[in-house]
Amino acid sequence: QDNPALTSLHGLDGIMSLGHSSKGTSGNSILVARNAALASLEGLQSLRGPLSGGLTVKDNPALKFLHGLENITTLGNNINGDSIRISGNEVLASLEGLAGLQGELPGALIIEHNQGLMSLDGLDGIRLLGRNANADSVRISSNAVLASLWGLAGLQGDLQGGLVIAYNARLTSLRGLHGIGSLGTGYSSCSISICGNAALASLEGLSGLHGSLPGGITILDNSALVSLDGLGGIKSVGSAENDGYSLQIYHNSVLVSLEGLALPLDAAGAGHVMVQALSCQQGEYSRQRALRCEFCGDRRVSKAHTVIAPSEAVESACHLCQWWQDPSESRQHCELASVTIASLSFGLGCLAISCILLGSSLQLSKSFGLRWRLVSQVTPISNISPESGHGVILTTSCPHGLRNRYRRSFPILLEGTGNVFLDTSEKLVLRAHVLGRDRLELLDAKGGALEGALVASMGRVALPAV
Repeated sequence: QDNPALTSLHGLDGIMSLGHSSKGTSGNSILVARNAALASLEGLQSLRGPLSGGLTVKDNPALKFLHGLENITTLGNNINGDSIRISGNEVLASLEGLAGLQGELPGALIIEHNQGLMSLDGLDGIRLLGRNANADSVRISSNAVLASLWGLAGLQGDLQGGLVIAYNARLTSLRGLHGIGSLGTGYSSCSISICGNAALASLEGLSGLHGSLPGGITILDNSALVSLDGLGGIKSVGSAENDGYSLQIYHNSVLVSLEGLALPLDAAGAGHVMVQALSCQQGEYSRQRALRCEFCGDRRVSKAHTVIAPSEAVESACHLCQWWQDPSESRQHCELASVTIASLSFGLGCLAISCILLGSSLQLSKSFGLRWRLVSQVTPISNISPESGHGVILTTSCPHGLRNRYRRSFPILLEGTGNVFLDTSEKLVLRAHVLGRDRLELLDAKGGALEGALVASMGRVALPAV
């Protein structure tokens, strides 16, 4: 360690086995640290079989591979309890040099701050792990381009410590951890810590976990995580040591369901529960501490991330669109319905046409009576006089255009006759019965025959439209 000009380990080719020291190498059988120019470990290829101490390779900025360690079959652990610690190697691209490791390791596996590491291939032969002084069994953290955990698919059964998967920006799933059946208590008494993995969309790789966990669970700041599917086998959890939380699930910005949790939120364990409100989409809502988002309904809209109290009505979260509105495509607001626009346009067009047609036969007049009224069929009067056997007959100067239309009589308006008993008003109401195209029989307000010498030879007759 601390050899800034060292480029290779050639010269150590004859070393076939190593013990470990509790002093200079802190309990490691192999410690390769802070060698700025070191690009290869191939000088160690003669090492074979088991080593009694741990393996630490850290802070070697030029190291690309671990070739040279292929013949090592098992490891012990260092004084910190780590069997393998690979950290701070900026261009390290592969762990395939560790492919010879098999079986159980007594300490923890720590892979962190390796900015060029894309996979954990090479660790497939490891079956079980112990834990370190921080109580971790597995810590995979801050590896910027790590995309897969399939290299850990060989892990089987129960691990003694906790699991930490944190700040691996390109990690999309936890597949590869499915063989782990249970975990111990990790750092701060957490059994599981899944934090800050920006691309992580699924926890299904943890589906092998079952029964009770002695520590808490923390799921924090995973901005692509949509569900907790994969945690359904966990039936109870303990609580974290420092803050007393059994469950901490928050700042997962697109999490839409908690249904992957089998344990009830109000009986999670001995500690407290901190669970975020669900990140429901537009057109959905959730109730506080609910397990899933609910659909507002076909005619309702809502803003994203809408949360209401358990006792509140759905109307407080979702707005009902009016009959002339439809939900927008995003279901965030109501908008004028396209069918309504077409119907209104058609209706207004029909109304305009009707007004034009009616305008040719209707007029607004104050002549017939004391108030303005709408009248139609205004026709000049030629004569009004009694006729034997017919009552009082009105003759028009031209065809009046009126019809009985299955009625015995209908209201009629007269004006300008010069006879106060013929000019209609609010007090004088007359009716008429059609006798011919230019002849009407005048009747009283009840439809009876008029009496008296009612005579006129001028004026106008009209039909009240309203």
